[in-house]
Amino acid sequence: MAFPLQQLEQHINDDFLLLGEQLFERGEVEALRELERHLWAAQVEQTYEVELKITPSRVDLTSCECPSFMTHGECAHVAATLLALRKHIQQNTSARIEEPKKPTTQRLTTRSVLKNIEEEELKEFVRQYASRDRNFALALKARFAATVSFSNDKSKYQQVLDETIRASRKKDRSISYRGMQTLIKVSDELLLQAENALVQGYFRTVVLIAQSVIEKLTPILRKMAQYQDSARSRIGKSFKMMHEVLGLQPPPELVEELWEYASAESQKVTYRINEIVPQFYRLLSKMSLQLDEAEDLLHLLEAARLQAQFSDRNYTALLIHKIEALEQLDRLEEVNTVIRTNQQNGDLLLHVLNKAMKRGDASWAKQVADEMLAQDIPNAIRKQIEDVRLHIAEEEADDKTIQQYAYNRLLATYKIRYFDILKQGQAEDWETMRDSLIVAIGQQPYSPDRRDIIATIYVKENLWENLLNYLKDTKSLDLLSKFTKPLLPTYKKQVYGIYELLFSNYLSNHFGRTAAKRVGEKIIFLRRIGAHTIAEKLLRHVRKTYSDRASLMDELSIL
Repeated sequence: MAFPLQQLEQHINDDFLLLGEQLFERGEVEALRELERHLWAAQVEQTYEVELKITPSRVDLTSCECPSFMTHGECAHVAATLLALRKHIQQNTSARIEEPKKPTTQRLTTRSVLKNIEEEELKEFVRQYASRDRNFALALKARFAATVSFSNDKSKYQQVLDETIRASRKKDRSISYRGMQTLIKVSDELLLQAENALVQGYFRTVVLIAQSVIEKLTPILRKMAQYQDSARSRIGKSFKMMHEVLGLQPPPELVEELWEYASAESQKVTYRINEIVPQFYRLLSKMSLQLDEAEDLLHLLEAARLQAQFSDRNYTALLIHKIEALEQLDRLEEVNTVIRTNQQNGDLLLHVLNKAMKRGDASWAKQVADEMLAQDIPNAIRKQIEDVRLHIAEEEADDKTIQQYAYNRLLATYKIRYFDILKQGQAEDWETMRDSLIVAIGQQPYSPDRRDIIATIYVKENLWENLLNYLKDTKSLDLLSKFTKPLLPTYKKQVYGIYELLFSNYLSNHFGRTAAKRVGEKIIFLRRIGAHTIAEKLLRHVRKTYSDRASLMDELSIL
C-alpha cells in the first residue's frame, strides 16, 4: 500500500497509529538511518528492526520483525518510525531554507494579526477553515453554541454532540481513539460554557447543557473503551452541576421541569444498563425536599422496582432513596422494615449505619450493627460493620467491646492502629495478651502483611532480641531491609550476621543477573542509611565466597 508520507495518519489503522504516537513521543525510535538511497531503517523499543522504502516522499514498502506486522501487515513500530522519519525530513528541509540577511526585531503574533485583520476577512477565513477541518468546526460550535438562538435551546447542544459522535465512528460503528479524544474535548468545552453560565446565574443553560451531555454520552459508554472512565467523569460532572443549580434557589418552574425530566429519564433502560440510575435518584431525592414530593418519590421508586430488573448497585441506590423518602415522611417503622428485609444487602446496611453515625444516633446504629453482626453476612461487609461497631465502642468507652473488635480487625487487616487500640484499652496483663496475639497472627495464612505486622509489633514493644530472631527465621531480605535502621545503634554485629546468612541462603538458590542486581541493591541500601561498615564487609565476603560467579562479580565491580 503506497501513500504520501505527509498523509500517513489517513492510511494507518487508528489503533496502531495511537500506539505508534506514544512510542514516538517516548523516544523509542532509535538509530534512524538511510541504509541506501530511499531505504531507511530504525530500531524500535530496542527490539524490533523496521525498514521503510520512500520514493521520494511516498511510502512504498514497510516491514517490521514483530508478530503484529506478520499478522496484519501493520504495527505500532512502523507507525512510530514513519512519524520519526517525517519529522527528520521536515527538520532537514527547514535547515536548508535560507535565513533572511537582515533579521527583524518584530514578531508576527496571533494578537497582531487579529488586531489588523478586517472582521469580514476573519469570518470568511473561519468559514473556509471550518469547512475543511471538522475538528475545528466542532470546537467552534461547542465554544459559541450558547450565543445562537434556537426555538429549542437544548437541541443546539445535542446537535454538537451528535455531530461529534457521527464524526468519531468508524465504518463498523465503533468509535475511533481520535474520535473519543475529540468527543471528550467537545464535552469539556460545553461543560465549561455551563460553568460560566452558572457563575452568571443562567441556570436554565446549565441544566440544558448538563442534560445534553448525560443523554448523548450514556448510550455510547460501552463503546468508549479506555475513555469510558473519562466519559463517566463528564456525566458525573453534569449531575454535579444540576445539584449546584438546585442549591442556588433557581426559579420553582425550573425545579419542577427538572423533577419531570429526572423522573422520566430514570426509567430508561440505557441508564440502568450503564449504572447511571443512582445519580438520577440522588437528584430526585434532593428535589423531593424542595418540592415536598417525598410521597411521589416513593411511588416512583416502587413503580421502578416492579417494572424492571436492577443490578445490585442500582437496586441498592433505589432502596437508599426509598429510606430517605420514608424518613422525610417520619415513617420510621417502614424504614426498619426495609432494613430488616434487606439484611443481606451489605452496601445498604453500611449506608444506613454511616448515616446514623453522622446524625449522632449512635444508639440506633449500635442496635442495627449488633443485629447485622449476628446474621450470616458476607465477610467483606462484616469487616466494615465491625469497624463501625468499634468506633461506637470507642465513643462509649466500652473496653470489653473495644478489645473484641480491635482484636478481630487486627487479625483481619494487620493494621497497626488496631494494635494501638488494643494496647490502650488493656490495662492489666498486657504482655500475656500481646504474646498470645503474636502467636495468633503467626497462625494465620502467610502474606507479606502478616509477616510485617509481627516485626512492627516487636519494634513497637522494644522487643529487639525477638525481632532479631524473627528476621533470621523469616529469611526475607526485604523484611530485614525494612527494620535494619532501628537495629543499627545497638545491634550492628547481629545485623551483619543476619545479612551474611540471608545473602548466603539467597545466592545458594538464585543465579544470574537478576540475583546479582538484588545483592548489589541491598549493599547500596546499607550505604545509603549510613551502614558503611556492614556494606563493605558484606561486599568483601560476597566477592571472596562467590568469585566464580561472573554476573555477580560484574555487578559488584561498579559498587
